[in-house]
Amino acid sequence: MKIRTKILILIFCAYLITGAASIFIAKTIATNIIKDQVKEHLIAIALSHTNYIESLSTDYKKITEVLSVGNPAKDIVDIEKDIMITKPAMSRRIRNTILSQKTISRIRILNTNGIVLATSDSDIGMDQSKEEMFIKGMQNSYISDVHISRFTDKLVLSVSTPIILDSVVSGVCIVNFDVEEEFFKITTSRIGLGNTGEVYLVNENGMMITPSIFIHDAVLNQKVEIEHTADCVYVLPGTHSIQQLNISYCNSYTGSKVLRIHVHIPEVEWSLVVEKNEDEAFTPVKKLVSGLVLVFMFLFVIGTIVAIILANAISKPIIKLNNDIDEIKKGNLEYKVATKSKDEIGQLSRAFDEMTFRLLKSRRELETHAGKLEEQVKERTAELNKQFEKSEQQRIGTLNVLNDLDKINVNLKTEITQRKKAEEELEKHRNHLEELVKERTAELENANKELKRFNKLFVGREFRIKELKDKVKELEKELRRKKH
Repeated sequence: MKIRTKILILIFCAYLITGAASIFIAKTIATNIIKDQVKEHLIAIALSHTNYIESLSTDYKKITEVLSVGNPAKDIVDIEKDIMITKPAMSRRIRNTILSQKTISRIRILNTNGIVLATSDSDIGMDQSKEEMFIKGMQNSYISDVHISRFTDKLVLSVSTPIILDSVVSGVCIVNFDVEEEFFKITTSRIGLGNTGEVYLVNENGMMITPSIFIHDAVLNQKVEIEHTADCVYVLPGTHSIQQLNISYCNSYTGSKVLRIHVHIPEVEWSLVVEKNEDEAFTPVKKLVSGLVLVFMFLFVIGTIVAIILANAISKPIIKLNNDIDEIKKGNLEYKVATKSKDEIGQLSRAFDEMTFRLLKSRRELETHAGKLEEQVKERTAELNKQFEKSEQQRIGTLNVLNDLDKINVNLKTEITQRKKAEEELEKHRNHLEELVKERTAELENANKELKRFNKLFVGREFRIKELKDKVKELEKELRRKKH
């Protein structure tokens, strides 16, 4: 792989890793910031609406309690007084209360047997002893769940409270409050929740008791699963704090992903739910990421251009240096590759020039030395040739001596044969002949020894000549190799 390609790949990888890490970090930080902001905002909305619901229920209880402690209510449940006398006063009080409190839709006064003694409707004398409102109202103030009134077909909230006479529970006052308008204010108050946010109330059975902005006729018909929001702790009235509420990611009753804050209101056993669509909540994060991607793409293009320029600036001197080295490889040691640049490439080129100069000097010295060595080889070869010729002459002389000795041996054999034949004739000359034979035998042995010595000397000379020839050949090969 070329250096230019490596530089481009390295810079591209650095840009991609840096850009991806920057976008990831920015997205994570922005997501956490948006999440905290949404959480604080949803908590503020939840606490605001919770306080409103609590104050509303408290007001309803106070209105009912004020009505129950009034003399008309006490008089009508007093069994010692004539109901025909106390009833008109109670009726006027009921009428005036309804006129002064537009949210009240119905008022009833029941005795201890659950019989309606006074009412704003036409149900006087009706037995309510088995109704939950009467049973719990005999014990303490009680707020019922939201329900549809049988008389007005409106969404109402009933509050019952005992009527105390001489420290004894003598009856129950039940007031129905029309809450449609109040609940409508809760659902329509969506400031900061965007187009998909919603605030609604859920009763203890998980049914919506406020209108939905997404589903028609959701009141008491739409089931909402809130059990999974266990991270929202049980909050007592008057003790709300941000630390007690946690945001959760879940599916809304419409099936969309939402961020939810769930507050439990124990006084009425309701749950107030504040939701905001997750996609809408994190829209700023998506815009931030899109912006960062565009910026990164722009920087990536600029970086690519810079990388190409940088890669060319680095690779061109290296390519030129490589071409110059190829010229030197061809044998042109006098070629100069030095550049005037003061960077590492310039230093390397000057080092190459220094190396080629030394190599050229060494080659010239080697050629001179090779010439001298060749002359020495010629001289030595001439000397060896002379020695060889001399040795050859000595060998020929030795061979001639041997031939003469062979002839002498033949003659001796002939003489011995003749001597055997003429043994008798030569007997008197035997002693003289034996001495002569001994002398000739000694001379023959000496000649043989001399011949063997000459043979050894000749063999050694031939081996030395062969070594010198081999050495000359090696020197010639080395000289040719250095010339190339």
